Amino acid sequence: MEEYLKFISLIRARWLPFTVVTLSVVALSIVKNLSEKPIYQSVGQLYLKTNVPSPLAGLLTANNNSNSGMIGGSVDIPTEVLVLRSTPLAQRTLNKLKQDISPQAFLSNLVVRNIESTNVLEVAYTSSDPKTAASYVNGLMDVYVQNDIDVNRAQIKSAKEFISHQLPQTQRDMLKVEGKLVNFKEKNATLSLSAEEKSNVMGLRALEQEVQKTKAQIKSLDQQSKSIQNMFGVSSIDAKVTGLVQDMPAVRAAITKLKTLQENIKLQSVLVTPSNPKMIELKDEEAVLKQHLEDTIKESFVGKAKQLHQKVRPEDSILISPTQQKLLTNYAEYKTERQGLEKKLQYLYQNIDVYKKKAKTLPRLALQEGHINREIAVNTSAYEALVGKYQELELLENMQISNARIIAPALIPEAPLQNRQQLNLVQGLLGGILMGAAAAFIVENLDKTVKSRQAVQEILNYNLLGCIPPFPMDKNKKRAAKGSRAKRSLDEVVVRSRPNSLISEAFGIVSTNLRVFNSDQKIDSIVISSSSPKEGKTTIAANLALTISNLGGKVLLIDADLRKPAQHKIWQLPNDIGLSNVIEDKLSIENIVHQVAPNLQVLTSGDKDTNPANIFNSLDMSNFLEQVKEDYDFVIVDTAPITVAADVSILGKLVDGIVFVVRPGVSRSNAIRIAAGVLENANQNVLGLVINGTNMYGEYEYNYNYNYNYYNYYSRKKE
Repeated sequence: MEEYLKFISLIRARWLPFTVVTLSVVALSIVKNLSEKPIYQSVGQLYLKTNVPSPLAGLLTANNNSNSGMIGGSVDIPTEVLVLRSTPLAQRTLNKLKQDISPQAFLSNLVVRNIESTNVLEVAYTSSDPKTAASYVNGLMDVYVQNDIDVNRAQIKSAKEFISHQLPQTQRDMLKVEGKLVNFKEKNATLSLSAEEKSNVMGLRALEQEVQKTKAQIKSLDQQSKSIQNMFGVSSIDAKVTGLVQDMPAVRAAITKLKTLQENIKLQSVLVTPSNPKMIELKDEEAVLKQHLEDTIKESFVGKAKQLHQKVRPEDSILISPTQQKLLTNYAEYKTERQGLEKKLQYLYQNIDVYKKKAKTLPRLALQEGHINREIAVNTSAYEALVGKYQELELLENMQISNARIIAPALIPEAPLQNRQQLNLVQGLLGGILMGAAAAFIVENLDKTVKSRQAVQEILNYNLLGCIPPFPMDKNKKRAAKGSRAKRSLDEVVVRSRPNSLISEAFGIVSTNLRVFNSDQKIDSIVISSSSPKEGKTTIAANLALTISNLGGKVLLIDADLRKPAQHKIWQLPNDIGLSNVIEDKLSIENIVHQVAPNLQVLTSGDKDTNPANIFNSLDMSNFLEQVKEDYDFVIVDTAPITVAADVSILGKLVDGIVFVVRPGVSRSNAIRIAAGVLENANQNVLGLVINGTNMYGEYEYNYNYNYNYYNYYSRKKE
């Protein structure tokens, strides 16, 4: 809402450029409507195939120099719209129709658009001649379709030439790779690596199983040998010797006899004592048999083999059973059998190493063979694809191939387009308003004056005494101005003419705040000034003086703007004698001041031609102000603007303080800053700020209008 009100305020403030621009645009729109001829529009439609399977299968290269050929890929609808609106296509259409206009003029009346969610392009042309509109649309669509056919045919021819150059080289590459495979198989003596790999795995598995079996046999022999050794307590050599001795008849007979004697001795030892003669005789006979057995063994081949003889003791040559004899014989053979198994196991390990080495080479050979096979597959596939595509292209070369077709030729329109005058007027009005607003905005931005109360307070850090709304027109002067070229005047002393108005209330607020905000000092004389002319300082001084006088105090209003005095005009007083005469001629003001209200007197500037600086810098001026401050309860001095003259810097030191007046829309920001700098450098006592031409609630005039009417209503009611 606030932005809208700012916009309205801007338009009201800059109504002149806004009105001029708006009316100009509307007038141009009306002139255009009156001069327009009936316009006819003819429309045709083209259907485009999208995502068409290409017979070229990617064989087309960068030889395609046209954007319009659609064979061999999907159709980009926006691109085809641009093609239809291209200058070359427009020129070909005009040449075909034998029309002597420029392609740019032709394209300016051409509209091509894609119907939403379809593959249909709508081609429309507007012209004052209906036949021309239809012929242009049909001609353009025919040229577009023929152009697509030509481009596709050129692409097919280009692809065919490309394939014819690629076929011989592709065939040579294929044969070369096939020869490479033959050399590889001959070099590695292999027909099928996959079969060999399978055979190698099976052979390696069989060898590993045989190793496990042999290890189990060795473990079994070791267990049996250990069992027999634990049973007889002999080594394998002892078992062999014992077996050999037992096999000799003489030894076997001696052993049998010795064994019988030993059993008899064992029996007799139970019956008789060891000292018994019979026992002694049996012992002697045992000794004789043992000696005989030993001599018999020595005489045998076992005894002659010294190493074996050392292993045989007569007492160990006791006759054993056939089963024991067989166990001892097997025990002796186990070592020999174990040695054979160990040699077999070593042989198996050697074969396993051979198979493993071969297994390591097979993947590398398979990788090489696979690479060669892939090369063969690629070259074969490329060769077959080229041959197949070449045959297809021979069939397509003379065919009329196009992915665009006309589904609705343009017809001659029977009636012109709907009357656009009303629409043009509406567009002209809207355009005029927009352009007028833009013009007002530009003028506003070029204007360097402050625009609002907030902008003023951002520059000046003074107490805000009050905001004075815009003054209304003087009713009497307004009536006098009617029917003539006289300038409309403002009602400048509103406090007198409208005592109950919002403006009068605003001056009352300024009067009150002037004392409240400066309660720490006595205020009975002030200077009222502004940064630049036309900010309303004189009017503010007049109304503020009347407001203070209405409170009952005796007030003197001095017009010290000797360069451009105005108080005598506001109060309609003579100015033949005044302040300049009082100071220069040292006159008394008793007969010079004018009584304009019960408690208000005005001292005009006077018409004496003199230098204001000399007057204000004189001791007489200082004494004069000291005298009037004693004679009056309140003194208000209206001076020249701060940036125009140095009067304020002089007079400000002679009174209690300065009231600074600023008017948004009139006061320039740089002038305000300069004036503030002057006051600061001169160490002036600035009592406060009065903002003229606005109100305390905002910058918008509608607030004033409402509040002013509100106060007017109640003031009239009161009267």
